[in-house]
Amino acid sequence: MTRGAKTFSLILCLLLAVSLTKAAELSAKVTYVAGKSVYIDAGINSGISVDDEVVIRENEAIIARLKVLFVSSSNASLEILEGNVKVGDTVIIHIEEEAEQIPETYTTETILEKDQVDRDTQRDKPANPMEKANRLDGKIALQYRYQDDLSETNYDVTEPSLLVRTEVENLLGTHHTLNIRLRMRRTSRDYGETEGIVDEWSNRIYEISLSRDADGVPYHYEFGRIRSNRLAGMGAVDGILAEMVAPADISVGVFAGSQPEWKTSNVNFEETKAGLFASKEAGSWESHRLEGTVAVAGKYIGGEINREFVYEQVQYSLGRAISLYQSAEWSINRGWREEVSSSMFELSNILLNARWKPVDWLRVEAGYDNRTLFRTWDTRETPDSLFDDAIRTGYRAGMTLELPMRTRLYARGGLRTREGDSQNTTTWSTGITQSDLLYTGIRARVQASFYENKFSTGYQPSIALSRNITATLWLTTEAGLSSHDYSAVDETATYNWARVGMNLSLSRSLYASGYYEGYRGNGADTNRIMVEMGYRL
Repeated sequence: MTRGAKTFSLILCLLLAVSLTKAAELSAKVTYVAGKSVYIDAGINSGISVDDEVVIRENEAIIARLKVLFVSSSNASLEILEGNVKVGDTVIIHIEEEAEQIPETYTTETILEKDQVDRDTQRDKPANPMEKANRLDGKIALQYRYQDDLSETNYDVTEPSLLVRTEVENLLGTHHTLNIRLRMRRTSRDYGETEGIVDEWSNRIYEISLSRDADGVPYHYEFGRIRSNRLAGMGAVDGILAEMVAPADISVGVFAGSQPEWKTSNVNFEETKAGLFASKEAGSWESHRLEGTVAVAGKYIGGEINREFVYEQVQYSLGRAISLYQSAEWSINRGWREEVSSSMFELSNILLNARWKPVDWLRVEAGYDNRTLFRTWDTRETPDSLFDDAIRTGYRAGMTLELPMRTRLYARGGLRTREGDSQNTTTWSTGITQSDLLYTGIRARVQASFYENKFSTGYQPSIALSRNITATLWLTTEAGLSSHDYSAVDETATYNWARVGMNLSLSRSLYASGYYEGYRGNGADTNRIMVEMGYRL
């Protein structure tokens, strides 16, 4: 080999080594947001791991930071550390990949051959059914809550709990996933001198399920307590779900089972459920994506019809510019339901949501819903004068402005009407957030909300400050006022409140969190404390 060829090979090897140690960057879409929890459409298969920290950017500016809590093969749940997150936002993930040792015998040809093999292996994964077998995610935590009532009622509460949430992926190398989510809790309530201290145990199993949902497999199934977006409107099902992926990305499936007891979450075979569904997915989040589901389902008590209905939902997104969502339910009236209804099919509810982002600094949202109470087996004989079947209609609108210096201003409003009501219900809220107040790293939020209905009016202003004190410690403090005027009984309840919280990562797996809340005023005089110590699996 000539000196020039050797030099070229050495440079190529060095470039390869640098590229292997550089942080890879990928993006994922936010598919669901609930409070501080965020879900994205990327997981282990994309290289995401628990405790990864990710960001959301707009025009190279970071507007939100998140931390990965749980990861499955193709999805992940995250906690918002700072910033506001919306469905459809793009999450930027940086993945540090370990450098591979490059043998001295590597030549240009072998490097190119290795690169081709790596691409083929990645495309055909999982090549080895035992790869990453029994991957364990989740957490086990001890939690303690205490309420100290300083009023004359002296209604104190003590509540220690054990929380378990685990997910075992590729169980025994079979590409099955085992999910377990439960809570063991002991609640002690002090009712004062009249009843004394009353202890109550509450051991709830929220989910135990075994599922197979591997990529490239034409059929999926799940046993146990099932919670699936395919079963919207049905709630949890203790039973089985089977789904087959047909050509053109169309899935069809069936499910059957029972309704868990709502108060204790215990298995309850008194109420059963069953149904059929079909869904379609097309496109990508980066350009345009369309998802749709149609289901026919029924709920039955003791063999009698409780409710039967048709459900459909459609979601469309055009990049980050437009997001549209629509869902509806039609009640099917057979048997006793036909006797108390005027038609075979009745539209029981419809929901519309839209989001438009014409420019980077403006986002506009709007929503509409129209719902009617429907009779069930328990209310089949309730007189019309007592069974309120009035149509409830709601309208919502909002706007968010992205201002300079990482400042965000938002406003929301809502109107709800009901047939026969003399007064509508109105709500509104507005606020401003600053992600780096005066370049101190402090995140600040000031907001206010107001509501009015036929029974009461109220307003709630508040302010919050939070900051990472160290790389592992996050502190937050909030304070506000709450005032409610109850016109029906001619009373007013006004109180101040304050909250101090913290999150501390003791190690990669061990963490601690907690908060203190205090309420003072004529509507409340209470202290509350929560402490949690957990271990991420």
